[in-house]
Amino acid sequence: RTIEEMVIISERLNGWDHNGDGEGDWGFCLTPQTNYFQAFVAPHLQTQLKDDKDADTGQNIFFDVDTFEPLIYNDGFRKAVELYWRFVKSSNCQYQTPNGQKCSRKTAFPTGRCAGVISMPGTLTNLLREGGKYAPPPENRMDEFLEEGQYWGRREVFPGSSMVIDWNSPETPLVACNDETCPRARNNVNYAPFFSEGGESFGLNGKQSKPSATDAMWDLFAWFSELPVGEIPLAGTYRRSQLTESALDALIEQWNNTILAEDLHAVLNEYFKEEGDGGNPVQDLFIVGFTDYNKALNTELHDNLVLADMADGGLFNMADPANSVSVGSDLFEERYARFVKDLAKRYDDVNANMDGGALQQLFLWRGALNLKPTINKDEICANLLALRDFTSFDKLECNKQIVLRDLCQSQKEDVEAYMPGECATGDNNATIIIAVLCSIVGAGLLVLFVYTTYKRYQSYVRIRNAHEQLMEATLNESIMALRSLDYPLHLIYGSQFLKEGRLVRHEILRNSHKLTVLDSLEDVDAFVAAGKQIVFFSHQWTAFSLPDPSNRQYDAMCVAVKELAKQNGWDESLKDVFVWVDFSCIPQSNPSTQKLAIRSLAAYASSATWFVIVAPDTEHADLKDTCDLGTYQRRMWCRAEQVCHSMRNGTEGMFLAVGKGSGDLKRVRNDFFLESLHVFHGDLTCCRLEHKGSSACDRQSLVVPLLGLYGELYRA
Repeated sequence: RTIEEMVIISERLNGWDHNGDGEGDWGFCLTPQTNYFQAFVAPHLQTQLKDDKDADTGQNIFFDVDTFEPLIYNDGFRKAVELYWRFVKSSNCQYQTPNGQKCSRKTAFPTGRCAGVISMPGTLTNLLREGGKYAPPPENRMDEFLEEGQYWGRREVFPGSSMVIDWNSPETPLVACNDETCPRARNNVNYAPFFSEGGESFGLNGKQSKPSATDAMWDLFAWFSELPVGEIPLAGTYRRSQLTESALDALIEQWNNTILAEDLHAVLNEYFKEEGDGGNPVQDLFIVGFTDYNKALNTELHDNLVLADMADGGLFNMADPANSVSVGSDLFEERYARFVKDLAKRYDDVNANMDGGALQQLFLWRGALNLKPTINKDEICANLLALRDFTSFDKLECNKQIVLRDLCQSQKEDVEAYMPGECATGDNNATIIIAVLCSIVGAGLLVLFVYTTYKRYQSYVRIRNAHEQLMEATLNESIMALRSLDYPLHLIYGSQFLKEGRLVRHEILRNSHKLTVLDSLEDVDAFVAAGKQIVFFSHQWTAFSLPDPSNRQYDAMCVAVKELAKQNGWDESLKDVFVWVDFSCIPQSNPSTQKLAIRSLAAYASSATWFVIVAPDTEHADLKDTCDLGTYQRRMWCRAEQVCHSMRNGTEGMFLAVGKGSGDLKRVRNDFFLESLHVFHGDLTCCRLEHKGSSACDRQSLVVPLLGLYGELYRA
């Protein structure tokens, strides 16, 4: 029920053998991240968003809504740090961190050494689903203890706290949760879900886009929001429509796992509860500077305290994790005090670097929380004067925001208490003269400002028009890329391909007149209409400078050509069969012509009559890693080729070749390309090499052809 109980369980299970290998394992596993720590903080600090009179309380887990002081000077925050440190100390971090590894739930959980794991719902599915990306295989589990109908991977709502901050007391002590201190509690436990799912984020700049481009991007975002819960991207676009019974039934069918689907359904039901439904949802820090505040917390909490060696001022004993700093010790007290002080300093530095400083950040934070009544920055400062909180008034630099004398009529006593004599009256000719002179100077400055603004507006219009012309030119170029070839399609006779004995460089084949050249898409269409078969081979390079030094992929390609001929009854001489493969059909020596060929890649792949994915297990000659179907699917070029063909032709003529035998050529499944749709998330060699020796990233080469392809698909 509570975080403290979860920590105690983790500590007690730490050292047990969870996977049956005879060695002591760990408690719960995690990846130390700020959002997980904030989930520890949430139920200690936030108990209700509305009071008995339905007024906003302003409760949150980040900053005070009156002063923007960070909510780190209270016993609730301290309790969260203590529990988090105990949890980390009994986790996979006790092994991975001292051994120079990243403390990661994704690498720890598959070993079976974790008694449990904490994670956000998206990644947790990959941890708990049978065969999931980070799930432990059966040999690392102890499934023999499961009864019939039970499932090894269960998930629960993140626990709450039986101790909460009493915000009604001036000292804000940590007190027991009851009907008065936490009215939303269940069985005297306060739950405050902090649902901070991470990943991609999207924005739409409608002011500088053509209406057609704006509409296309809007439709793309709408499509993301309509995905089933089992297919959402990393961004975690969960929504209430996924909580219907029909959505649950669809998820059960998709996963073929009733327990896993019902668990996720129950968790999301809890996380989506609004306060009117009995929920207590915690708002994330949705203001400018979000990443800077998170970086500040991560640096001080993880880098300088929880995961730092004791010798470096941290809590972790790298040489003997079991003897790390204990909660309640003098050393913990000293280092916790330093942590709070340094964290506050980092937050102040972030505020100082923001336009408008801490006062503007406070105004934005109140807006993000949708606090009522809405007040402006002048009113924020006036309220601080009324409360006689002059320290916060100065820290927010309210003197730069308001003129104290203007408040002398409505808040004279408050102004005088802050600055004695400020509201004194009397004739002052010098003041009048200065005011007149200032008015004259101000009028001159106003004229200068209007003139400067007009000139800047003219410059803005010119830049905007140029930007729109560039956008339009790019869109037109992308459409033309689908209707014409920037570089002719080069093909190898099937029989010649088998004779070569290896993948041969384009320039060698060209100079020896072994390539068939089709100059236009009309030529390609006529070529196919005449009964010619174009086999497009998609594969990954297994060396930085050569596509296939071991010849394993070439051998698989040869088998695929022969097997396709056999299955389709083609002439054994392969006189009507032509092969396209990148190393042989795209220029390798001349970057300019190579770029032209790449711009035609969408047309090449979509014009092929047969598409074969070649991915046998092969060692990378330079990295010594194994290249297989999994690494193939992560390559950006491979994803692009799949998308270009399947979007035009479907998956009917697409095959998978992973070995040398004829039985190794198989049709691909319809769902094989789901991951491939994220083309630009794929890996690239140029990025691995940090773009040394190249003027631009290869991703830029694919923007035009893929934009045209998506545009054509959108129109269809």
